[in-house]
Amino acid sequence: MTDRGEADEKIIGVPTDRLDPAWSGVQGIEDLPAVERQRIEAFFRIYKDLPAGEAAVELQGFGSAAEARERIMEAMQGFERRAGG
Repeated sequence: MTDRGEADEKIIGVPTDRLDPAWSGVQGIEDLPAVERQRIEAFFRIYKDLPAGEAAVELQGFGSAAEARERIMEAMQGFERRAGG
């Protein structure tokens, strides 16, 4: 998504099988039921509406699980660089 003109990627996570086996079949966004994807989209479309006057966001669809892993790795590497690790 884009928030105030800047990329603002979000990661959708599900519990591991050990915590909740009901999610065991979800390996990527395509495995989520369509209604769940619609709920997620609706949340991100309106979550910045309050307080009044916040900038609107622009949704740009879902990426893959592989893209999510890449973003997580990039974030971890950036953290390590800033932390001096």
